[in-house]
Amino acid sequence: MAESTVAKMRKGFIAVVLWFYMGGAIISGSYFNWQYAKENGFVSWLLLGEFVPTLQSLIWPYYAVSSLLEKGWTREEKDNLAHYERATAAINKAVVLLDGFAVAEKMAEPDKRRVVDLLAEALEESTLVRDDVLAKVHPDFPKMYRDKCVSGTKRLLNAIETGQADVKESAEIRRLGKEFHDWARAHEKDFRIPKDTPK
Repeated sequence: MAESTVAKMRKGFIAVVLWFYMGGAIISGSYFNWQYAKENGFVSWLLLGEFVPTLQSLIWPYYAVSSLLEKGWTREEKDNLAHYERATAAINKAVVLLDGFAVAEKMAEPDKRRVVDLLAEALEESTLVRDDVLAKVHPDFPKMYRDKCVSGTKRLLNAIETGQADVKESAEIRRLGKEFHDWARAHEKDFRIPKDTPK
């Protein structure tokens, strides 16, 4: 019995989709293998690397969609977002040092100066990143970042510089930091941060 027109069209559509997918996999496979060899060296690629890029090529539609989503970012916006990345890095370094001093139960003057410098650097970088750029990461990001993270950092810096952090102020600083951290973790999957944002 002859196939219906609908069945033929369905088969033709499936054939086109498969052809398109396989063509993309072949092209992206070549690209991912070349990129891996370039970044890790030919020997590394020869021993193991060919498997990773080949697996990447099988999910090439994901990379294509991610790339399209990043097209909405200009080079200037990515450069501006780097201020946020640098502020975050400085805060993280300061927190690591403070955690170490808490264990040792002391902080020498040079250590205190280092923490103060890091927190001041973070606040300076935070003033340079624009709210419209943060909003491209997530609509609520500017408010949460300014009200929680930046505010908490300012209070922490003031407490260290003046040496006047009572129990209530210390608890408030921790609350602000935790609220921002919890919010960021809960919405991380929705963040749109370009992969090539400068550090």
